[in-house]
Amino acid sequence: MSIVRDPVTNRGQLVNKEGLAGVHARSASLAHWYSEVKGQTYGVFGISDTLTAAAQVILHITNTSVDKSMVITDIQMQTIGEAGTIPAAGMYWGLVLGASITGGTAKVPTNLNSNSGNKAEVTATHSTPTVAVAGEEAFRIYPKLDGEIIKESFQEGMVLGPNGSLCVLYTTTGSAGIAVCNAEFYMQPLLAG
Repeated sequence: MSIVRDPVTNRGQLVNKEGLAGVHARSASLAHWYSEVKGQTYGVFGISDTLTAAAQVILHITNTSVDKSMVITDIQMQTIGEAGTIPAAGMYWGLVLGASITGGTAKVPTNLNSNSGNKAEVTATHSTPTVAVAGEEAFRIYPKLDGEIIKESFQEGMVLGPNGSLCVLYTTTGSAGIAVCNAEFYMQPLLAG
């Protein structure tokens, strides 16, 4: 290997005997990049420890930023001690876009880069708030058994612009148990177009 230098800046580039430049690269997901470089990747969970025979909000997230999109990367859902018989047509998880809620308890997302002081520009709510305005159900997932961890990976495909929201609902015919939802997302500048 030899070094070819720019005569003005004196910066060098490694070149092998075939004349090919040496390049070092690495590949990472956008969520990883936004965490490591921008400090803008977050995790949040919602829980309901009082399941009833109805649809209930387990987690609701609204993007409150005026200049960033919220990009959902992964969602994990699980029930524990579900009283209803799974699987069943009346027992499912629903991922709803654009719903608004009332009540519940505020939940602060955790920055997944412990060296970053950034806070997520979102409002997250759990502890069984009530749906005030229904949205559009984008996904419906039927669990196979109680205790199963269901993971949905959106590969940066679920993007919520300013004021966009995601509501994670669990519908059951049982009247006991716990439901929990974990969500990972990052905040990116709004893209033109």
